[in-house]
Amino acid sequence: MWEIKIKLKHDCTIGNRCKKFKCQSFSLTLSNWEENNIFYTSQRHNLIGKPKNIINFINNLRKDRRIYNLKVFNNDIFFIEKRTKKNIPSSFYNQGLIFVAPVKVNEEGEEIWILAADSKDKLKNFYENLKNSSKVNYINVIYLKNKNIVNKLSRLSQKNNIVNRLDFFLESKLGVEKKRGQIEGEQWFRDFEDWIFITFNNPYNWKKPNSELSLLEEKSKLIYSYISDSTLIFYGAGVGETELEIVRQILEKEKICEIVAIDINNIFLNLFEENLKNKEIEYPKSKILYKGYNACFQNMMRDDFNFQNSSKNRNVHICLGGTIGNFKNQDEIFTIFKNNTKKGDILLLAVQLDKNINQIFKKYYKNRYFPKFILNFENKINTNLIKWKLDKKENIIKMIYQNIEVFRSKKYSIRNLNNKLKNFDFKLLKHWIDNNKNVCILIFKKI
Repeated sequence: MWEIKIKLKHDCTIGNRCKKFKCQSFSLTLSNWEENNIFYTSQRHNLIGKPKNIINFINNLRKDRRIYNLKVFNNDIFFIEKRTKKNIPSSFYNQGLIFVAPVKVNEEGEEIWILAADSKDKLKNFYENLKNSSKVNYINVIYLKNKNIVNKLSRLSQKNNIVNRLDFFLESKLGVEKKRGQIEGEQWFRDFEDWIFITFNNPYNWKKPNSELSLLEEKSKLIYSYISDSTLIFYGAGVGETELEIVRQILEKEKICEIVAIDINNIFLNLFEENLKNKEIEYPKSKILYKGYNACFQNMMRDDFNFQNSSKNRNVHICLGGTIGNFKNQDEIFTIFKNNTKKGDILLLAVQLDKNINQIFKKYYKNRYFPKFILNFENKINTNLIKWKLDKKENIIKMIYQNIEVFRSKKYSIRNLNNKLKNFDFKLLKHWIDNNKNVCILIFKKI
């Protein structure tokens, strides 16, 4: 196969705004068609940047008359664009070409395209057509060579599932994160087997095998009083132990249990679904309605949580295992909760407290399985390049590899977390702490 990598700049609905609002985008053209000499293209873009910049980007995009059917899923946007033919580069695309990676648009509005074809001529023709277009400001060929792209494509999938758009997106995002010097948490959970090792000696636990599960069981009657008659939405399915305890509380009292689970690892979702089937056997008088989404949290929107003819009065958004502490930008995860909830919804969080942070830090850096879990994207790990840091001011434990912050876990005080969530329209109703002052479960209400 032949592969071409080109950089270009043109009058672009996305590129112009990336430059104006200091954002980046990973873009996929989903389909192209022509009607009455008007060229249409359906597109999906994942925006990366400061939350305020992304909001301004989207609000400005809504004013563009060339755009219609715009759908916004937090940082993901979908729309159909119409232009006269040859006024947009994707109009030169043909079915004989393969997108080896999403189109990357940088903060200068420049686009990087990587395409492959079975002949050199197809790629050259595509390039020449673009070059001769009056709407392309400039275009450069970075390389045009004969390459084996099979390995590259197979890396974009798990378990040989090459057509996997989520993994395609995460792999492309990984390259940006490396250059930025910060790896985001969704990358860690892509390998199921590496995570299994961590579940047996997770530094999140303290003196008990599963502090969080023990606390959920101990306070189950009180917790149920806040989550009854609600659709359960789990941000992360994991191995499902703690999630199933919450499901049990509903099944003990109600005939219908509506559940939504979101996870970037499809194996976790499949296991969770199997465990739910077992729960239906254990509670034959109750019925479970289930939706599983193999997606990033930021890709979800409120409509994804709806069940047809639902009898539930509200949604309970549940994020356990200290997951919120993995986000470098804490505002990002809290914005996701704010966007996905409506007034009266419940937010149930489980976090690790900052009480024993020095000892917890030691548990992290002495854990020999943790680097393999975090660095699952590396073929070979040089342990000499690993550094652990404790930021006592922010109560964050960090792992640095080759000068890249590849891992972080924030530990919380109840007061600071409560004050933070007030800014996102959440009111703290109740919280419980385990006997060892390690884990805290908090109940918030959207106001």
